[in-house]
Amino acid sequence: MRRQGTICLLLGVLTLQFAYRVDCFNPTWILATIAGPGTLSHEEMTDQACLKVAQEALLEQGFLKNESREADPDSEELIQKAFGNGASAADFEKAMETIGDANVDVDSNLPLVSAAHFDGESMMEGNARLLDLRGNVISQILLEEFHRARISAGQFLHTLQDFYSHSNWIELGHRTPNPNLGRVGRQLANIAPPNMATCRDCYSWWNPVKVGSCSKNLVVNSHLTSGYYTGKSLHIFGSSVYQTRTKPDADNLIRDDDEEGKCSHGGPFDRSSRDTANGGINKDATSTTISPHGYLHDDAIKVATAASVGFLEDVRHKVGNCLFLRFLGVYYSASLIFAIDTSPGMNSTIEKVKQAVNSIIDLRLANGTVQCEYVLVLFNDQDVGPSHVTSDSNEFKRLVGNIVVRTARNNQSHPVQALSGLLLAMEKSRPRSTVYLFVDADANDTRKYEDALTLANEKKITVNIVFSSWLRRRKRNSDLTSSVYGLITSKTGGQVLSGIQTDVVKLLTLSSTFTAVSEVTLLAVDIPVSALLQGGRNWTVTVDSMADEITVSVSGTNPKIFLFDKHDNRINVNSSNSIHLTHTAVVKVPNVAVGQLRIQVMAESSYTLRVKALSRLDLQYKFVILKEINHFGFYPIRGQPRTGMYSVCPCLQSHDQGISLSTYRQLRVHSGKCGWLDR
Repeated sequence: MRRQGTICLLLGVLTLQFAYRVDCFNPTWILATIAGPGTLSHEEMTDQACLKVAQEALLEQGFLKNESREADPDSEELIQKAFGNGASAADFEKAMETIGDANVDVDSNLPLVSAAHFDGESMMEGNARLLDLRGNVISQILLEEFHRARISAGQFLHTLQDFYSHSNWIELGHRTPNPNLGRVGRQLANIAPPNMATCRDCYSWWNPVKVGSCSKNLVVNSHLTSGYYTGKSLHIFGSSVYQTRTKPDADNLIRDDDEEGKCSHGGPFDRSSRDTANGGINKDATSTTISPHGYLHDDAIKVATAASVGFLEDVRHKVGNCLFLRFLGVYYSASLIFAIDTSPGMNSTIEKVKQAVNSIIDLRLANGTVQCEYVLVLFNDQDVGPSHVTSDSNEFKRLVGNIVVRTARNNQSHPVQALSGLLLAMEKSRPRSTVYLFVDADANDTRKYEDALTLANEKKITVNIVFSSWLRRRKRNSDLTSSVYGLITSKTGGQVLSGIQTDVVKLLTLSSTFTAVSEVTLLAVDIPVSALLQGGRNWTVTVDSMADEITVSVSGTNPKIFLFDKHDNRINVNSSNSIHLTHTAVVKVPNVAVGQLRIQVMAESSYTLRVKALSRLDLQYKFVILKEINHFGFYPIRGQPRTGMYSVCPCLQSHDQGISLSTYRQLRVHSGKCGWLDR
């Protein structure tokens, strides 16, 4: 099972003192005593399928060895086996959560649409829905619209999984997925005619004496059917209109006796289960209170999960492993992205930039870092673009080699469209990437600052600005820090760097994270000239057992960095793990003892200090609300909770040593933010 983070359960003004995991085909959470032990939810089946197919893609790509294959893979273990102990599964888990939430939302958004659940013998309509969604998933992945593809995939999987719980496929003796379901060019066969009785009376859910007596209520042993659910309504999906599927009057059917009629879904929320034929055939849970055919729940789960795996495997083979892994949020390295100024002022430094970019590619390849894509974005004082995306390192080098600086009289620099170039670069990048923007002049599109900052925060992108020495000579360090360049680097945890004429490869290598890790900022400060102290300033950060690597970087004039461990012993810093330039200094320490780390910084001007670490700890959360739609359970809400609402929040912290669960605590929302009432 994948790791989970903090989950806030929104219950209006009602505060519950308990919470249970969904143990059935219900969406996510439900009262376990009702659902029955040993059962599974839509979300859990979806997670299992994603994990299994991701594992196969990683095996084929060579990131895993055959002996690493697990029957029930865990997201964190899978990612760290593939990419090392520092790799984070956070984006993978977030992608699975999006797919899972979209799955759950089918019950919330389309509770009374027969085709969305294969209810009411809507076999043809349900299959048409699957075909539409299958096409959407594949086309959206190919267009790199991954968020939309995840939503479409979740919707597909809900309907697919419901087929095995709501139809009689399992009762017909099948223990493998239906080979024609949701497949282009194929049709479901042997569907029960509209006038054929399919079930006989077995029990009413409110009569406990007869509980369990529905095991032999089906009267068809070769035709495909499904149960009706009360009040299914008309709904438009895509180009198809799905009609109401109301349970037919038993008197209008061909039947052998008065106890026969169409099957119902069954359970306490299905009023059609009181009409002939009463009872039902759903296998949503092991509890016969909810599911008249709950004794077949395990079989339905196994086949539905296998069908989910089959669908994702089909998608993987259609789009290829690289795009499929990105669809699942498996980023085995951060994007390698450069946005480069080609205005006339770059004429004297462009060759240095090309050498730096090519050297970094060689360094990453030498370290065994495999890229799915390289991205290059060009901009100058007149144009933005072109942008280039390729998975071929040699092709990328060729593109870099072909960069031509725009010529002009005296090669004078004019303000450039730097933020527009940055926006384009970030649009092409993966989450948690670092963008390096090489620039020689001021920005002429500062109006796009808010757009650039919003996108950077959404995708958790760090922006570093690398200036040529020409611009550095024109401006004081304090001017650069307070400029739009300084603002966006400060807000995204990046820095203003200067190193074109020196060892830029080493500078970028030390200040970059090249793996899909969870990078956290331990300290970020901007120090004005007025705050400088004789002998430098000291800063202290706390290093815990989850931190694998510490990077300290300073941008200023002649900056110097000194590190001291918890015993106040000076940490050895040498040329292999540090670089000190005229305007930038970076120190990377792979192993730091747990405890206090003291950082002494000296500089001759205002400076920025950033302290970052690679962390194995991931903490996630989502808000949900308790309600009864088609199923009774907890459904995710969109956005922030309303002010004044009360909640219960079970806090799950996941890391390499397992998952720890805090006690449930009452939570009240103030101005859209959660604050603990008890600590």
